Amino acid sequence: MSQRTDQQHRQQPSLFDQQTDSTRSSVVAGRANSARNFHAASGRRPRQRERVYAFLLNRRSAGATREQIAEATGIKLSSVCGRVSELIESGDVQQAKEFYRETADHGKALICFASEFSPTQAADRPPTKDDPMPRVLPANELPDGVIGHTIKDKNGDPLRPGAYYATAGGKREWRRIVEDDNGDLYAYHRNGRDRDRVDQMFGYSWEWDSV
Repeated sequence: MSQRTDQQHRQQPSLFDQQTDSTRSSVVAGRANSARNFHAASGRRPRQRERVYAFLLNRRSAGATREQIAEATGIKLSSVCGRVSELIESGDVQQAKEFYRETADHGKALICFASEFSPTQAADRPPTKDDPMPRVLPANELPDGVIGHTIKDKNGDPLRPGAYYATAGGKREWRRIVEDDNGDLYAYHRNGRDRDRVDQMFGYSWEWDSV
């Protein structure tokens, strides 16, 4: 695809509101092969999409509501829904077995996806007024930056370098958050050696250590 054509289609609005309910449900997440092909053509990174799925599923298994998921990810809610188990069975979720294992109810949780998960503009033949349906429904993509949502503590304040208590699964741990040269936050254990990248610590709640 030429650069000009690619730019034209990137500027097209989302087809989310143009799809019928049946079409929406059939393309909730897209197929894994289509996702790889589409991401390769558009320069997107599939890892972004996979990490968003992992985040949503982990939050849901911890009992988060739709509203909490939306607030944590910074993504708007939508009516496009699908049970995790159904998405896995149909092959719509990449690395499905990993995500399936992370859900406490074995994939029965109902996930309602945001508009960013709706079908994107067709690459080869965009819809027109006379022909509103695209000839090809490419896999869904997430815009750059969705992963970079602001992680907040229990008081709603963005995490910053300093001491925190991190809680997940009933386990409370003391961590010291340090920001590296790239602006990424890492949570160090008490031993000062072991660390975890904060944006990959799914399902944790954070409480500032005021002492």
